[in-house]
Amino acid sequence: MATISLYAGRINRMPGLLNEMRAAVEGYKIELTALERQVLCVDSSVCDLSSVQSCIHASIQIQLGLLMLLKALSGDSEYYVDGTSRIDNAIAQLLLRTKESFYQLYEYLKPTEERSPLAMLCGTGAAADSWCKRYWSAMLTSVYGMMAGSLLGAIADVLDIDPKDLYPDKNTKTFDDDKNNGTYGSDQGDMAHHKKGLWFFGFRWFEDEDLYAYARTHERYQDYSQTEIAHLMDQINEEGCGYAAVVNDIFVEYEGREEEFERVFGFPMYDKNGKANYDYLMLDFYAETDDLYFLDEPQGATALANDIIQLYKGKEDEFREKYGCDPIVTVDGVDYLSADAIQAILDEYSDVSEASVAVDGTSTYTLENRFNHYMDQKGLSYTVDTVMDGRTLSEEELQGYFSEGKSVNISVGGFDLYNEKGRRVQADVGNHWMTITGMTDDGRYIVSSWGERYYLNPEELDNPSFFIVDVGSE
Repeated sequence: MATISLYAGRINRMPGLLNEMRAAVEGYKIELTALERQVLCVDSSVCDLSSVQSCIHASIQIQLGLLMLLKALSGDSEYYVDGTSRIDNAIAQLLLRTKESFYQLYEYLKPTEERSPLAMLCGTGAAADSWCKRYWSAMLTSVYGMMAGSLLGAIADVLDIDPKDLYPDKNTKTFDDDKNNGTYGSDQGDMAHHKKGLWFFGFRWFEDEDLYAYARTHERYQDYSQTEIAHLMDQINEEGCGYAAVVNDIFVEYEGREEEFERVFGFPMYDKNGKANYDYLMLDFYAETDDLYFLDEPQGATALANDIIQLYKGKEDEFREKYGCDPIVTVDGVDYLSADAIQAILDEYSDVSEASVAVDGTSTYTLENRFNHYMDQKGLSYTVDTVMDGRTLSEEELQGYFSEGKSVNISVGGFDLYNEKGRRVQADVGNHWMTITGMTDDGRYIVSSWGERYYLNPEELDNPSFFIVDVGSE
């Protein structure tokens, strides 16, 4: 890789060293998780290890924080190295052309050893030759400094090249491992980790001002302060996996249709660096639907009743006191939402077509209701299928959906994530939405989660749900 030669070796080693640090922290976190499980298995009546378990759990959370930090540093360093290389190459071309143009005008100033035979015959005197040798290095240094500090667009104008050629190639594939282009699908944590900036001495620094401004174009966020938008980004990180899955689905459908995407959603599909504008689409979808239930639209009533009953989990007596019935009934050992409870909730909201209830995350019913509303709002055609019978999808079923141009998303909890080599990299993940991108020869799901490629073993999954969509045109 061509970089500024003085520090090329050190710069090029940065991404590798950061990835090695990530691997070490991941390994330590996995060992701590295993240790925590062993501690939890100890009978508390024999030996109370609750304080030890608390310490271990706190350490695991610290390692998770370190992993997210190292992930951000790794991505930023790779982008920096690639950008440095491209800028350096562009400036090198500029200097070469500038030098050649200079000598074309002032051939007599060219050093003797670089002159053509004709110019040497003409001769111009030793004084000019000495001046050129003495000051050419300083001239190049000045030009280099000015260009390095100028806009890349100016470099592109001088070199007569397309400005985008100074940036990484545009990522026209949503699920692409090329980190210079973006991530392996969308990441609901990207805004919280890379765009919200830092709170320091009473001010927010280094925030993505364009993204903050875009958030305020939405009515519900138009009066938000910098701090409130930063908290919004944290909130999306905490509960936005369902939104990230839908963002993946939409981007896959619009690959190669960038102009249509911008016409529909109101912003470019890719930013000036060629990276996918996942964050903008996620903000838009979230702003238009989060915590809202569209009761006159498919699954709206079911989603509202389901989510409110889930809010009272562990507080059943409060539910009975408010609604006058049991929230759950058990039939043959299986729990179901009580029909009386569902009706009582719907009666409470009978006079509105849109309900607002603050609930973390998105169930399959909720995601379907909000997806339907968002697609209708954008004037897009779409289809939705769900599989909620607790089984996993076979390879034949997945390939069938893919061949029909559909995207498949999975929601499941209490599972492990693996890398390509089968090494566990995330243990006991809570309820989480992911996009399935394929299946390996040995039967593992390939998934996009947090902007990374991971692998799931279907045999380890307990009661998954699948949300399958096909996004059409206007």
